[in-house]
Amino acid sequence: MKPLPALTLCLTQAMVLSAGLALAAASAAANPVTVAGSGSSLGAIRQLAEAFSTRNPHIPIKVLPSAGGRGGLRALQAGAAQIAVMARDLTDAETRAGVKAVEVARTPFVFVTPISNPALNLSHRSLPDIFSGKQTNWPDGSRLRLVLRPTSQSDARILADMNPAMRDALQLADKRRGMVTAFTDQELAEAVEATPGGLGATTLSSLLTEGRAIKLLSIDGIQPDPKSLASGHYRWYKPVYLATGSATSTDALSFMAFVRSPAGRQVLEATGHWVP
Repeated sequence: MKPLPALTLCLTQAMVLSAGLALAAASAAANPVTVAGSGSSLGAIRQLAEAFSTRNPHIPIKVLPSAGGRGGLRALQAGAAQIAVMARDLTDAETRAGVKAVEVARTPFVFVTPISNPALNLSHRSLPDIFSGKQTNWPDGSRLRLVLRPTSQSDARILADMNPAMRDALQLADKRRGMVTAFTDQELAEAVEATPGGLGATTLSSLLTEGRAIKLLSIDGIQPDPKSLASGHYRWYKPVYLATGSATSTDALSFMAFVRSPAGRQVLEATGHWVP
């Protein structure tokens, strides 16, 4: 058999390389890095995924709809997700099970109301009366309608820390008839948006990335933003933890590294986060 001419050999090698790259791209598209978890920062995670994919088009990132921190952790442990987004650190049992987590940012925990509401500020001292049902009107006399989150979720723990009387007020709110309860940040935003005089608690990140017809309320005259959070003037926030496990791939770890890079930090800060 005669040896292949040099040009034919180069063309053959190029075709093999091209086919290999195509197969690798198809494999990556079929098995993207999947992220699941807490809805409070998923909008920011999507923007981080877009920025990462612009730099790494061969590594697709798939951000699942909000499943809550617990749901994201279950998906991670079941191998259905490679990264879980959580609003808390791991328990000792979760660490012993081989899960690792790192805090990447903090976003202010805020109160929101429809844009049509003239109110601009809340006093943290008024919160127990609002949640217990003693205060049912805004300062202009219009009806105040609370949108709650389940008491089992992290939001309840943050609310309880805002005022010593809030723990009892939250229990009373949970028992009040006709209350609207939202199970995700997205559901809460939708409910507040659709409820005249609505009031609910979410995160600054969720507000900035969801594009809803709702607005932020200052607390005691302090505007909740990354700057006031960093200075300590605003004290209430949700942390953002990214958790990994045995199913986490090297591509997923590359995305994690991007989140913690200067470019990732810019995205986090633009979406309402303070990076400690």
